[in-house]
Amino acid sequence: MALVTKQKKRIPIPHEEGEWVEIRRLSAKQLEDSQIQRTINAAGIAKAFGGDIYKVTQELRDAAEDDADPIEEAGRDPLNAHDRWTVLRHGVNKWSYSEDKPKPRDLEELDDDTVNYLARAILLYSDHPDIEFGESMEPALVKALSDGKAFQEALDEQLGIVEIEGNVQTLSSNGG
Repeated sequence: MALVTKQKKRIPIPHEEGEWVEIRRLSAKQLEDSQIQRTINAAGIAKAFGGDIYKVTQELRDAAEDDADPIEEAGRDPLNAHDRWTVLRHGVNKWSYSEDKPKPRDLEELDDDTVNYLARAILLYSDHPDIEFGESMEPALVKALSDGKAFQEALDEQLGIVEIEGNVQTLSSNGG
């Protein structure tokens, strides 16, 4: 369906028994707005570093213990391309904490793990509307939604996506 405003899912908060949030898919405009806001925020941070931003980036790459490029790895987490507060403002529809729709100031009272979990869940749902949340979701993906580690790998595994010699392929449900 092209219109996403009525597409919603209720998801559990994994670290709070019995609590839930109803999320909605983001429109193309809302996704773009969250990317623009993230870029504006990143530009402000870069400006604060002045000419040293290149040096800091290079030091991060040099400090990596293995062949993994930390800048490239960070790019695999879709939350790094979006402003999480913009995502939450547009994507949180209802929650079990009150009968009223959460206001931006209510969202700002959430802890960091919950903010990251919800923002990643909203982005995931916006890209993959058929994904199931809750008990049927792989535990590794639930954990990755909260802390961002191995997010893309867990998602790829959940969706059956593999990379072979630089080409991304989706496996069928029968494994082939």
